Amino acid sequence: MNTPCRLGAALALLFPIAMVPAAAQSGGVSLAYLPGSTVKLEQVIGDCDYQAQAQQIVKGQAVTCLPTASQTVTRFNILGNGQGGAFEANGKMIFFFGDTISKDATVVNYHAADPIAWSTSTDPEAGLLLNFYTVSDGSPLFVKPPGITMGPDDIPNSGIGVNGQIYLICNTGSDTSLANPQAGDYTVLVQFNEAAQTFTAGRTISPAGGRFIATSMRASGSYVYIFGAGPYRASDIYLQRVPASSFASGAGTEYFAGLVNGQPVWVNSEAGSVPAVQDNPLNGPAWPKDSPTAGNLSVVYSSALNLWLMTYDGGRQSNKTRGVYLTYAPQPWGPWATPQLIFSESRDNAYGLGGFVHNPNILPDPPGDGLNGPVIGGNDPYTTSGGTFAPLMIERFITVAGGTLKIYYDLSTWNPYTIVRMRSELKITQINPGGVVNNAGYNLVSPAVAPGAIAAIFGTNLTDGTSCLPPSCNPIFGSNGKLNTTMAGAQVTVNGIPAPIFYAAPAQLGIQIPFEVNGTSATVVASVAGQAGTTPATIAVAPVSPGIFTATADGKGPGAITHVNGSAVTTQNPAQRGELVILYATGLGQVSPAVPTGALPAGASSTVSPVTLTIGGIGVIPDFAGLAGCCVGLNQINLRVPAGITPGNTVPIMLTIGGQSSNPVTIAVQ
Repeated sequence: MNTPCRLGAALALLFPIAMVPAAAQSGGVSLAYLPGSTVKLEQVIGDCDYQAQAQQIVKGQAVTCLPTASQTVTRFNILGNGQGGAFEANGKMIFFFGDTISKDATVVNYHAADPIAWSTSTDPEAGLLLNFYTVSDGSPLFVKPPGITMGPDDIPNSGIGVNGQIYLICNTGSDTSLANPQAGDYTVLVQFNEAAQTFTAGRTISPAGGRFIATSMRASGSYVYIFGAGPYRASDIYLQRVPASSFASGAGTEYFAGLVNGQPVWVNSEAGSVPAVQDNPLNGPAWPKDSPTAGNLSVVYSSALNLWLMTYDGGRQSNKTRGVYLTYAPQPWGPWATPQLIFSESRDNAYGLGGFVHNPNILPDPPGDGLNGPVIGGNDPYTTSGGTFAPLMIERFITVAGGTLKIYYDLSTWNPYTIVRMRSELKITQINPGGVVNNAGYNLVSPAVAPGAIAAIFGTNLTDGTSCLPPSCNPIFGSNGKLNTTMAGAQVTVNGIPAPIFYAAPAQLGIQIPFEVNGTSATVVASVAGQAGTTPATIAVAPVSPGIFTATADGKGPGAITHVNGSAVTTQNPAQRGELVILYATGLGQVSPAVPTGALPAGASSTVSPVTLTIGGIGVIPDFAGLAGCCVGLNQINLRVPAGITPGNTVPIMLTIGGQSSNPVTIAVQ
């Protein structure tokens, strides 16, 4: 017989907030840009900060110098660079730069050559100290491999350390006399011998008109992954992989050709590749009929989040969408999240007065916005508009703390002709690895959850910042008679099925695993306030995975057991030998008659699999085992305490169903 459960007692059992050990499951993550978080941290190239001087000029004040950390003019006679990126090799960061100008081109003309530097800086909030490689006379070492031209617009655009060697990818073939100087660009792999300070040209990465002209490289496992954009500012972003063992020769190179059932398809031809990421912020026609504008890109990996991160400049389909974008994925091939605009010159007050990018429309000029050069070539420092591009991340500086991701990246500004270092922040919504567990027994016995069970999800920023916890806030049934699937901004799906939510706090949710879930695994996705869902968290599923609720909400100690009148069984109010008591559990699997996910049973609904218990070592067959009538997903077991049991305050009790045992708990018996 199904003795009615007492609602007040049941609610107290259903909403424990506790942390538990992680099990062997993968977590899920989503990132959301924090508006207003993007800031310029420092100017990287030059001796004095141009933005600080511009503000003095506009105010009519005496111009003083806010010194840069690297003092590149004083130390290396480098006044400006077109772009700058970084990678790790030999225990330090290697920086590559493009199209350099000296303090005075009439004295020293670098002819837009490309220097290379190193740094051991580790604090992302402190100044970045660059040390440029130099030749015997103290002038910068430039990337000039014999056999290829490195003139204006020919630059190194990515680098990597692999197999004990340092490699760069350089684009070459530019012609500044053309309306589109980069039309003939192709890319070449170049080896850098750090000890000898020599460069050797190797294989072609992508031909003119190819899809890997601007590139970013990152090794993972046995492969080097190369991300690329083709025609300058007219491309989506593509992917190839090369076995690390044959990276120099390129043998075994494969190109990403799409996802089938979530798995990547690889082909041997660059022409057969498809974009891994599309620059399509206005949701126009899909590839290949889109009008992409991606320029330069960078890709890094966050081990703290198990995520690949990508930045690129794009969105030039409209002034509103133009800027720096970030996207992320659990694997190099994706699926990549919808790109988010993390920097806009206008939105983030970078363009013109008070900013660091020159706006020639502020008149009269001078003083204008005070940002008048330096410039490269014959450009006029007053009439040449600045513009940001090449947001190249510094992987060493990526920081995860307090539910926030901070990314740091170099950004080129054109006028003034320099590079600044930026920081943008993103809110992390995360399902912890192993963070989806039986809400009663947690993972003390099994990491699996069962269909219909009450499960706890542990993570970060799982709600909109608010909480809904009893007794002040309780789950609500919708007009369909089922428990709501949204609470405090949180939503969860299991294998794509919306999950009813019992309680919600930023670090923990309580959900019901839908009865429709079957198989040995499932994917869980959490989203907040309509934002993008997390990458799927994979969880283990079993037909039954029993857990007994406990008074301490950690799966240990006194079980959640009541007398028939609803009062808790405690050492002060123990069970009597021969008494009928009610034990509360979850994870007992399917029931008959079946009950829809999120609904209360219309009457007695028993477990399909038989339940047995042991109390003090004595086997017990319960009078009833099934769903409690008061609460969704809650199992109720009515059992009699054996008359022959030895009394005590901590008599052990355990439940078994379908060959699976629960967490052991105790009961006080008099």
